[in-house]
Amino acid sequence: MTLFMKWGMFILSYIPLYFLLAIQHLKYKKIPLSVSELSSAWSENRVQFCFWLVLIMLFLVSIFMLIMFIRIFAKGGNSFKPDFTLKDVTNLQDNQMSYLLTYVVPLASINEISDGRSLLTNLFLFILIGKMYTQNNLIYVNPAFSIVGFSVFQANNKVYISRISREKLKLILIHEEQIYLRELGSDMYYLSVKD
Repeated sequence: MTLFMKWGMFILSYIPLYFLLAIQHLKYKKIPLSVSELSSAWSENRVQFCFWLVLIMLFLVSIFMLIMFIRIFAKGGNSFKPDFTLKDVTNLQDNQMSYLLTYVVPLASINEISDGRSLLTNLFLFILIGKMYTQNNLIYVNPAFSIVGFSVFQANNKVYISRISREKLKLILIHEEQIYLRELGSDMYYLSVKD
């Protein structure tokens, strides 16, 4: 997985934060649509304008990355028989909950978006967490996967992301059915059912 994709997946992992911030700071004013309205909004409060611009851009990148993940990574791959048993499988969904509570929720506490220093501090924290996320290849620790119905589990020191439920995985392993495997990164794979 390229560095661009890793950063994109990191930005996607914060999609719950973007919704929380938008709800928390949404004021019922007219949304600027024309150039003159945008210019007026910029001159009234530049920090707030930049906040909303960045938030919208992050949300759009997140949606793009989610669609890209579902359409590109979730298709095809090499067919193989699983080399693990159900006893080897460890659910990693709790890592996503820990990530959400540790990194996403504290950033949702941005109270005043007109304070440039507060936004800059949180932006620096966001970039620092992103650097660690991408450097340590923590793509699987992504709450967005759970939101759209993906399971994340580990078996034989490899991480698997899949839409296959635990019950269906049990049947696949019992019947030794073929499944598709697509590598996402070092020791990280996408599993899909063979059609």
